Amino acid sequence: MTDNLFARAKPKLNPPVSAWKADMPESREPQLVPPRLIWMNKINDVYLEIPRYDKGMTWWGMLPAGILMLCLMSFMLMICLKMQPYVEGFTMPAIALLSTSVFITLSFFCMKIYFTTPRDQPVRLNHSRCKIYVYKYKKDRIPWFKWPVIITRYNWADVHGEIRYCSDRYRSGHQLWGSVCEPGTYNVIHRFQLADGEPAELQQVWS
Repeated sequence: MTDNLFARAKPKLNPPVSAWKADMPESREPQLVPPRLIWMNKINDVYLEIPRYDKGMTWWGMLPAGILMLCLMSFMLMICLKMQPYVEGFTMPAIALLSTSVFITLSFFCMKIYFTTPRDQPVRLNHSRCKIYVYKYKKDRIPWFKWPVIITRYNWADVHGEIRYCSDRYRSGHQLWGSVCEPGTYNVIHRFQLADGEPAELQQVWS
């Protein structure tokens, strides 16, 4: 039934999300399925918070990459020490200093992502204010500075739901996206991913 629905549907938003499959019903419209909270961090009288994981980042590869950078740094230092008697001046110390700075920075970048950057970048729905708060942890190429938490606020009425099918090297499957439109229109100005899963699960989350 879900596949038939996808086959008949046409995009409502302008522009639709890439690899678009379906639009989710508006809050005033009948929902496709009964609501069900499959994923949830916290719920109270003020807000509901659902998890949102950064699946575009290969977390498991960061720790080995950081260790590899340290090994390469040690290898470069050994080469510089062996070459020092045969090279005059400060050439080898300069190369050793430069390689140490580069490899330590790369190693710290990988370690910081693996150990300190949260996997969960939640979405908080505040029903008392009718606002949606999207949390995002900004990762900078320079790891020595503090990476800030960016909180973006949207009006509940301006956010519409879309389902797309993603198929690439690192991930595949259906995704639920929140599309922020200009007030009173279907013109999209921003999008953020809400969840991954089967279409029926995503419809339950949206409901």
